[in-house]
Amino acid sequence: MNTLLRFSLLMLSFTLLTACGKSSAPFYQGYVEGEWIYLSAPQSGYLETLNVARGERPTKGSKAYTLSGEQNTSQSASAALEAQLRAAEASLKFAAAQLKRQEELAKQNFASAARTDELLTSQIQAAAQVRVLREQLTNKTVYIPENGEINEIYYRLGEWVPAGQPVASLLPNDKRRIRFFVPETQLSGLRIGQMIEARCDGCPAPIVATINFISAQTEYTPPVIYSQGSREKLVFRVEALPAPQVAVQLRPGLPVEVYLK
Repeated sequence: MNTLLRFSLLMLSFTLLTACGKSSAPFYQGYVEGEWIYLSAPQSGYLETLNVARGERPTKGSKAYTLSGEQNTSQSASAALEAQLRAAEASLKFAAAQLKRQEELAKQNFASAARTDELLTSQIQAAAQVRVLREQLTNKTVYIPENGEINEIYYRLGEWVPAGQPVASLLPNDKRRIRFFVPETQLSGLRIGQMIEARCDGCPAPIVATINFISAQTEYTPPVIYSQGSREKLVFRVEALPAPQVAVQLRPGLPVEVYLK
């Protein structure tokens, strides 16, 4: 009786372990990687308005932030800049008309080449002035390029932002990928377009993704997935893209186990 009871308990334990345990199929270690967009402007200025915050999910086309050329810039200053632009556009139009008339006279030998060159220079200068004013008006406001999540804010209101420096970083909803590492001996079994499954602790279902990149050269296993068995091994980096509706749920840095399909 005791022997039968022990046997029954052993079989029950085996059944539970088989049902609840992870698959014994070979897998590769990896993690979720994000592709951030850094929101910057081509010109410098003071951070006048900031319309986003960390953790927010702004929509595409909404305003991210605005720069100004001077601290405490008012609406009257913007209106003055617009007036300057209109005047510069009128000057450009006048210069172009004068140059066109001068070129017609030159064809009939009624105008000097020096006067034509002078008017051409005036048109080039007027066009440059219009271009500068347009950039000052249009490039001082930065908009959200994709639906996503604000990850970091690098400047506060009133701070000077150099040209090209990001004020915030955005992680688009569909810009996540699965990155994992494969030994050279197993690389021949992979191909672009191949489907994989990634599993993680707490994931309700396997993450299906498609391989879109296989590195051409080896590298050392990155520290983020160091373990006793993989430390300092040469491997090939492989990346796979999940479907957009799945990618939005993944957090960068999440460790995963990748299984081939």
